[in-house]
Amino acid sequence: MINDAIDELKNEIGEDNVLTSMFERVPRAMAHCIFPMHKWRDHIPDAVVTPESTEDVVKIVKIANKYKIPLVPRSGGSGLADGALPLKRGIVVDLLKMNRIIEIDLDNYTATVEAGISLDELGRELIKYGYVYPDYPASRHAAFVCARIATNGWSYLSGYYGHTEDLILSFEVVLPTGEVAHIGGGTGGKIRKSSSGYNLKSLFLGSQGTLGIITKATVEIFPAPEVEYPAYWGFRRFEDAYKALGMLQKSGVSCAGGWGLFDEKRVEFYRRDLDFYIDLSEDIKVVVFWWLYGNEDEVEVARKRLFKICEEANGTFFGEEVSQKAWAARHETSVPPVHGRKDGNVVPMVWVMEDPAVNYTEIPELRLKWHNIIEKYGFDDWGLIFVSNRRSKRGEYLAGIMIGVDETEFLENESRWEDYVSCRRDLLNAALDAGGSLSAGHGAVEKGKVELIRREFGDETFKLMLRIKKLLDPNNIMNPGKYLLDLAYGGDLIE
Repeated sequence: MINDAIDELKNEIGEDNVLTSMFERVPRAMAHCIFPMHKWRDHIPDAVVTPESTEDVVKIVKIANKYKIPLVPRSGGSGLADGALPLKRGIVVDLLKMNRIIEIDLDNYTATVEAGISLDELGRELIKYGYVYPDYPASRHAAFVCARIATNGWSYLSGYYGHTEDLILSFEVVLPTGEVAHIGGGTGGKIRKSSSGYNLKSLFLGSQGTLGIITKATVEIFPAPEVEYPAYWGFRRFEDAYKALGMLQKSGVSCAGGWGLFDEKRVEFYRRDLDFYIDLSEDIKVVVFWWLYGNEDEVEVARKRLFKICEEANGTFFGEEVSQKAWAARHETSVPPVHGRKDGNVVPMVWVMEDPAVNYTEIPELRLKWHNIIEKYGFDDWGLIFVSNRRSKRGEYLAGIMIGVDETEFLENESRWEDYVSCRRDLLNAALDAGGSLSAGHGAVEKGKVELIRREFGDETFKLMLRIKKLLDPNNIMNPGKYLLDLAYGGDLIE
């Protein structure tokens, strides 16, 4: 059956766009996240297709539907939630050849791009005109505009500009049966606010490729800010840093991109292992950082207000040069460090980041619970980061739980993989116990996290997800095995 489908695909979209060698297939069985090394071979796709247009994607989807073969959309593979892993093999749809910037409309502040355009590529083109697209994850260099819809991505600049969900105006999606839907208000796709019927954009945000393949998007762009001003502050006590974070929330500064906190364990990790080491005095235990975007006059007024807050909370300013270097180095956190510590020795490790959303009031207690859970399972604790999570900048935080994992242990002992799954489940159950969410930006499809979807949403909402999935994807071809959605078809779950 798969061979018949491959032959049809070659006829429809060209032999050069249908890849079947192991050299091409194996890299598409991997992703930028922890996954048991010994199980990658179980999820190598049967083929990879590289469409060059929406019309090609339509042909691919219709052929997959005919033969009931799984399809998994993929762009940069930089997601941290296993979203692009072909859990049931099948065909990976690699969208990187669809790499046109279709239009830049400076008068209406929009840009329209195909699925194979990265945030960096769009940014380099826009800056020629003095504009930016401010969707700004740490992985900006490897993140793609349309894939960010599928993950409902998180942005460092959300406090000023918003996240992906705020910046996407409309998009084109090939549904699981091959129809092309245009999602968004207005006939031109450039309308920001419409009350005409259902808001279907939200349905696809965070869908992880389970409801279709997004091939084109129109996004909001902005004039480049006059000033980007980051500031890093050191604190001797967590209590002082936490108080400063609360006062920053109340500051009312509208040009703040956001603020965050590195706890004691995270600062220890920076001193111990991270490549962009900042020379901190030993009495600095916790770091608070914030960043301003906007016109020079408003940033200067805001800077003075935020300086006063941090000074009154007993903070020590690192200086503008060190702050600029630390802010630029945030992109390094999207590249997994290659070492950590085990039994006091430096060993190869990969970086894992769980990313629940939590409220400000829950941070002190959760911080202690999470460190105790990581210690209980014997993984390398790389500390916690809390970053403001909403445009209002009040009360809600992405909590980055940073862990170092030696994946070679999984090769030697399957139980260590199960230990990590249990560790993840305990960490995220603690977030749910505190009224939080499983994920603020990566997604929740991995083992140890996905089982908790029903707890977060409740049974009735989860059943609604199942009904929507089966309605749009009657043959369960779109990224099967994710979000427990196979339950809509009575199928088994992938472990």
